[in-house]
Amino acid sequence: MVVWKSPASPSTWMACSAAPRSASIPVRASTNGVTPRGRRACSGSPRAGGTTADGRCPAPWKAFARSRSSSIALWSPPAGCRPSHSPAPGSPAISASCPNSTCGPHGTRPRPSSRLARRPSSSRSPTSRTTLSPRSGWWSSCPSCSWSTGGATGGLRRSESGESGPWRTRSRCWKRSCRADSQPLYSRPMDLRLTAEQERLRAEVRAWLATVMHAEIEGFPYSEEEDPAALRAFNKLLAWNGWIAPAWPREYGGMELGAVEQLVFGEEMAYARAPNGGRGPAVGYAGPTIMLAGTDEQKRRHLPGITNWDVVWAQGFSEPGSGSDLASLTTTAIRDGDDWILNGTKIWTSHAHYADWMYLLARTDPEAPKHRGISYFLLDLKAPGVSFQPLLNIAGRKGFGQFFFDNVRMPPDGLLGEVNRGWYLATTTLDLERSNIANAGGARRTIDDLCGYLRESGVRASTVNRHRLAGHAVEVAVVTMLSYRVASMLAMGAVPNQEASLLKLFLSELDQRIANTGLHLLGAYGQLMPGSPLAKLQAQFALTYLTTVPRTIAGGTSEIQRNIIATRGLGLPRG
Repeated sequence: MVVWKSPASPSTWMACSAAPRSASIPVRASTNGVTPRGRRACSGSPRAGGTTADGRCPAPWKAFARSRSSSIALWSPPAGCRPSHSPAPGSPAISASCPNSTCGPHGTRPRPSSRLARRPSSSRSPTSRTTLSPRSGWWSSCPSCSWSTGGATGGLRRSESGESGPWRTRSRCWKRSCRADSQPLYSRPMDLRLTAEQERLRAEVRAWLATVMHAEIEGFPYSEEEDPAALRAFNKLLAWNGWIAPAWPREYGGMELGAVEQLVFGEEMAYARAPNGGRGPAVGYAGPTIMLAGTDEQKRRHLPGITNWDVVWAQGFSEPGSGSDLASLTTTAIRDGDDWILNGTKIWTSHAHYADWMYLLARTDPEAPKHRGISYFLLDLKAPGVSFQPLLNIAGRKGFGQFFFDNVRMPPDGLLGEVNRGWYLATTTLDLERSNIANAGGARRTIDDLCGYLRESGVRASTVNRHRLAGHAVEVAVVTMLSYRVASMLAMGAVPNQEASLLKLFLSELDQRIANTGLHLLGAYGQLMPGSPLAKLQAQFALTYLTTVPRTIAGGTSEIQRNIIATRGLGLPRG
């Protein structure tokens, strides 16, 4: 029995009872019976069953030690070979069926060679001496199996005398997290290219935006306050072309495009700075949540209003005392017959000054643990008892609002999902919000604008500025890959969790860094506000710099995103 590594998957051990076939390639070999990768080379003539007459390794192992410059064999698995997914080389299961268990890297007995280290006097397992450094071991794990050396009788150590020299490897090993039926995570090669249909969609959207976009409606963070009617008209135009919700099912007014196609569409919209006008809360969060948990009646009532853009939605999650700790919210909904009576307040509501409906969280069981006594509701903002107060953001614009609810009566169909199970539904909404896969195009557009300004203005860019822009280009490429990762998960029917947090965290902080670079490059011109005749690049950076500050707060602070990545992504315990 020969234990060797599969050429097709060098990290997978193979156990074979026949001599493998070979395809000669030049590889440096070593002498003294030690292979170039640190394996012990055996000698002897082959016999039936694949072992030598004295039970040692067959001739293929000897090929490693023929000469310092010889060509050795790169083996392909012959008949009779199998992956050693279970058990490990040298383990009792193999030793029982293989008279050759002393051979190979995991031999259980000292090999008769002058290269072997002296066996210590203790009861520890024998060791073999190799020329490997501790960071270049040949025991690297396969994708579906992980073999470890160490423990009480394993691991790496120097010789007992403490003198410097080659490292020792313990020959005892165990299997970790391995199943006989485990399969590789990916069975097909990775291909990051878009299909011809996706490229055609990109070209079609780009051409359409070139005909309808103009400077007055370019969606800078401050434009929604300027002319809400123009924004609604733009979204109506999107709806008329069927592009308001390209990934939604056709029965609800969508185009049934895949998640990747939706990302392609969103990238072009963001690059053109097409105005949002409330599409995010409606199309990205409210609609998918209603599809997931709504009744047939709720779907028929609310989803067509979004795809026709007759209804604008807002989010009602945060409260004055409940932001990052959202589950501590105090707004209540008490059952009154079949209806619900809502009391409380919601703050930091985007698109509040022209929204028609709100999806919100309210506490329906004050006695339950805070995460279990919350329900999810859909509220008509024109209902009696609802009042609104605009809030100025850091840029002095009406970007947010605060709603007050005074004994607002909600009908039975205002409840979405199950009573007291709203928190779990809200986490899905937040995951959809954090994915935000369309914004990589906006960051790319900002960098292109800055580079174009430097080229056309004749301003000589210093090495520092060139390197800053080059660094941002790398970061935008990272965001693009993260966004396509989220899109691929959505395409497979999965809900991105820590992947969405990765994207949200990186993108929100990148927006701040790019805005800071823009102000630095433009100097005093970058501080001019819209309307100034001397403003450069439409005076976008003065307000953009201010409006990117809350991006690391909205939708979950950067600290919350790091907690999610640490616990759900890295498996670390909660602090």
